[in-house]
Amino acid sequence: EKGCKIVLASTSSVYNGLPLPWKEDVVLKVTDFYTEARIAVERLAELYHKLFGVKCIILRLFSVYGPREESKGKFSNIISQFIWKFLKKQPPLIFGDGSQSRDFIFVEDVVEAFLRAMELESDFDIFNVGTGQSKTFNEIVEMLKEEMGIEIQPKYTPNPIKNYVYHTLADTTKAEKILGFKAKTELREGVKKTIEYYKGLENLPNV
Repeated sequence: EKGCKIVLASTSSVYNGLPLPWKEDVVLKVTDFYTEARIAVERLAELYHKLFGVKCIILRLFSVYGPREESKGKFSNIISQFIWKFLKKQPPLIFGDGSQSRDFIFVEDVVEAFLRAMELESDFDIFNVGTGQSKTFNEIVEMLKEEMGIEIQPKYTPNPIKNYVYHTLADTTKAEKILGFKAKTELREGVKKTIEYYKGLENLPNV
């Protein structure tokens, strides 16, 4: 009614089950209820655009990590959860063997993507917000151990989740070309900032 432009936070989970790297124009598969709900929201956004001229840019966010995730608890990024465990001198829990991988992107870069989407001269489009690089959970654990100076080993347990997303990786070509967005924060730099933030918290979440 006010002619506002919408920037929709969607998720890379919509690509579940597809070969890597993930591009915005692929045909999405039927895999799980969470993915179906996110796809439905995207389609409704496009429908409002087509029927009523609502302007909308959809951002498919990959694994966003960084400070201020404590309110999300067990739904926070795995990097934050691992840091919390290590700060408590506890072993982080990993489903499977730790070879699963994620395209981790720092929250400050994601903010930039949203700002660029707001300013983009386009009535409707979809973009990946990732780095185009991925790391395994085991690699993240080793990086955290190095940065935090600890030798606690993770605990591994069989994965209880059906339709688990084992690997994510963004094709960032479209976002770079049209949105003008490319993540700037190197993973280790982002991890250091995240560690420093959580070191300053008195009460860490239980996950």
